[in-house]
Amino acid sequence: MVAPRFRLLAQKDPTLFRDIPKVFYDFDSEREATNRSLGPNVTGVWASVDRYRATLDLAFALNPQARKVFVISGATQQNRVVMEQAQADFRNYESRAEFSYLTGETIEEVKRQLAALDKGSIVIFSSFSTDRMGNNYTAPEVLSMLAPVSAAPIYGSTETLMGLGITRWQAARF
Repeated sequence: MVAPRFRLLAQKDPTLFRDIPKVFYDFDSEREATNRSLGPNVTGVWASVDRYRATLDLAFALNPQARKVFVISGATQQNRVVMEQAQADFRNYESRAEFSYLTGETIEEVKRQLAALDKGSIVIFSSFSTDRMGNNYTAPEVLSMLAPVSAAPIYGSTETLMGLGITRWQAARF
């Protein structure tokens, strides 16, 4: 299944963007079948579907005492899709730690919860672009507000957020 915005573009392609090359970035666990159905002038980059497992493995390695994991996500449909992938990845870890999903809460609500965490906690930043009140944010904005108050380390899987308050897993590149 291809992202809704790309699906709309593909539907309009025969008349609106016929000969224009298109590039996309998406999360898709069925990329083989999707790649074959995209047609000419289309290419893209698929996000790694195991990035949350690797990030959580790093978090546990650096914080072996951790028994609670708090996962932060926003309220948009895309935020929910990313959160669902994270939840699926984390099911194998549920015997290792207790998971709490902070989904769509306001920044102030998340700040209060992160400030109250104990030393046996870690935080996974999933994606956050809108809260339940409809306030829009960029990921750097969210992290700049959350990282200074969090009593637990925040981990994420996006290298563009390095230096903004997260620790990130990086696959070896050969």
